[in-house]
Amino acid sequence: SLAYETMTWHDFFVDRQRFVLDTLLELNLSERHGLAVGMAQGSFTLGMVLDAIPLPRLAEHYHRRNVVWSEQIQHPRALGHAHLGLGIHEHCRGRPQAALNHFWRAITAYQEAGHLRGMAAAKARAGSLLGRIGAFPAAIEVAQEAIRIGQDGADPSSLVYGLTLESWVRREVGEIESAITLHQQCIELAHTIPDYQNEAVCRANLGKCYLFQGNAHQALAEVEESHRIVTERGLRSVLCTDIFLHVAEVKLYVAEQADSLQQATMLRQAKRACQAALKQSTTDRMARPSAYCWQGTYAWLCGNPASANKWWLRSVKAAEAMGMRHKLGITYLEMGKRTRDSQLLKRAEALFAELGTTRDLARTRVLLKLEHPL
Repeated sequence: SLAYETMTWHDFFVDRQRFVLDTLLELNLSERHGLAVGMAQGSFTLGMVLDAIPLPRLAEHYHRRNVVWSEQIQHPRALGHAHLGLGIHEHCRGRPQAALNHFWRAITAYQEAGHLRGMAAAKARAGSLLGRIGAFPAAIEVAQEAIRIGQDGADPSSLVYGLTLESWVRREVGEIESAITLHQQCIELAHTIPDYQNEAVCRANLGKCYLFQGNAHQALAEVEESHRIVTERGLRSVLCTDIFLHVAEVKLYVAEQADSLQQATMLRQAKRACQAALKQSTTDRMARPSAYCWQGTYAWLCGNPASANKWWLRSVKAAEAMGMRHKLGITYLEMGKRTRDSQLLKRAEALFAELGTTRDLARTRVLLKLEHPL
């Protein structure tokens, strides 16, 4: 089973069709010969495949069965795989606290097994969730722990996990220059592994950094390259969510800034990007606040404020239900900016001040001053 585990880790980054074949072969072999650890690894990866399709009920069956098996045999590596898989599934279903509980258990099990890459992967998923619920200092701490695992163990994959997470969090809190440096470092390292998925994620995140700097041309180039990698490599998982969301956001910005000759073309591109983001939100429910928000903005730019408001309110409801306070603030900001509603802007301001997201806070206060000049 160790040989198959090594193959699946490798093919996860390089060849998705072979990754699926590895998974089925490992699970079949392990079930026929009663190899408990192989059954845990195979169920973990099969569950991830089913989550990505998505077939959530079948995925949940494999993930929960895997946890039961692993708890029975009390093998640390099997427990790590089982809880990591179920954590990713709970993330996909929009249950962040349940997901975090499984990620912490996976980290403990992988640490006991001495499985450094598993530890780094579980820390990266936990840190990503912490960031999504607004716990940014804790997310930075977890990212740096994953980076140390990669550095101390001379494992570039673990290092990429940590760098991808830290660069994303730095951007979310408004440390744009630091985020750009980390993104560029991560892209170069991921490309050499090769880890196409994290390369694509970091390119999309880098594009959003350029968007924040007002460099729409470079932002568009990065998100389009990111999308090209996803398309050519057939990447499909919760790890790709930010790619779809950032492509939509950048395309909307470019469409809004375009001249009258280009705007219709750019709006058609933005429409397709928003539809792709909505489709991804059926795989990853934690994408819904942003996907709904950008669909609302698309409707607004098309001159349909009633539809825009409907989508924005859906975004607010989804963010509140999952405790995604930063995304809630972003939607309030977008609504307030478009409708010139100072009460919505004040809600956004309060959330950004509480979370310490300096760039978003500054943008909101500028808009509030425009609405209420001294």
